[in-house]
Amino acid sequence: MIVSADADVTKCVLQSDSRSFVPSYPRSLTELMGKSSILVINGSLQRRVHGLIGAFLKSPAVKVRLAGDMQRYVRQSMAGWEDGQVVRIQDEAKNIIFRILVKGLIGLEAGKEMELLKQEFKEFIAGLMSLPMKIPGSQLYKSLRAKKKMVRVIKSIIDEKRRRNLQTSAGGSTPTDVVEVLINDSGDSDRWITDDLISDNVVDLMIPAEDSVPVLVTLAVKFLGDSPIALQQLQEENMFLKEQKKLAGEDLQWNDYMSLSFTQHVITETLRVGNIISGIMRKAVRDVEIKGHLIPKGWCVFTYFRSVHLDEAHFDEPYKFNPWRWKDKEYMSSCNFTPFGGGQRLCPGMDLARLEASIFLHHLATNFT
Repeated sequence: MIVSADADVTKCVLQSDSRSFVPSYPRSLTELMGKSSILVINGSLQRRVHGLIGAFLKSPAVKVRLAGDMQRYVRQSMAGWEDGQVVRIQDEAKNIIFRILVKGLIGLEAGKEMELLKQEFKEFIAGLMSLPMKIPGSQLYKSLRAKKKMVRVIKSIIDEKRRRNLQTSAGGSTPTDVVEVLINDSGDSDRWITDDLISDNVVDLMIPAEDSVPVLVTLAVKFLGDSPIALQQLQEENMFLKEQKKLAGEDLQWNDYMSLSFTQHVITETLRVGNIISGIMRKAVRDVEIKGHLIPKGWCVFTYFRSVHLDEAHFDEPYKFNPWRWKDKEYMSSCNFTPFGGGQRLCPGMDLARLEASIFLHHLATNFT
């Protein structure tokens, strides 16, 4: 294993194709994700699945719908908060983000199936970084069993969607969730996009709801709490937009949230300081030379984002939470900042993650002290 703390090496590894590096993860993680996971597959199939999901999440109609759903879920959650009550931000964020992701992935609303998925998902995710022992009683065994239960629920939803398409002859209709995108693209002649591939990837795409976006929201709240000047500027920016929309009699849309420049700077700086994803692992499929260093075939590279993001050679006072630094647009375009990975495996839900954090912070900052 080679650990890279160098931004240029990280860029080379992230931008490489499957002829140089392929994903490599601990055995427990690959066992749970399955062979058809978007995080594991390579080549044309990976590009196709990644492209389909990314294009769907970026489409204007989906942005409008997801922004509306997210606002509704946040308002419902925060409506129950009272003076003097202890609110556990990460737990609240997990509940909200899980609901929005499941709705966007399989079109499921709150109910028994949603609760079953949430319960089994907690067991599933507990085994991602566990001892790779598949024996009864081990965490990996429990997590694999939980995934099987989730896959059964998802496959029943896939079957229902296929039946509905046949009955209404709506196979070419506009998809409303990721499952419908993949079903519509698979067709009868496609032997690659199978129900197993669809269900495996739906489960894997739920991971950000538990593991990354709620942590991003929680750390943003923590850093703002430690920085009164940043909190004040964020509140002023969001209150101004809220009042404008109120006078116009309009609800906030996706673009409204993304236009909150200082709020976006806060999210960006939280990603840099917090390093929710600390790095990624790739295995060399041939001898690769980068910056005069030989990476032998079969060796793994861990590109350690945290070292790059907290390197004083790239950022002034790197351990200081300073959202104002992102006024300099050159930071954003450099290879020194890669919280969502890069290359053809750039996180397809990165804009959605920013939207979810923006909506949560907007409603928190404009309704509570």
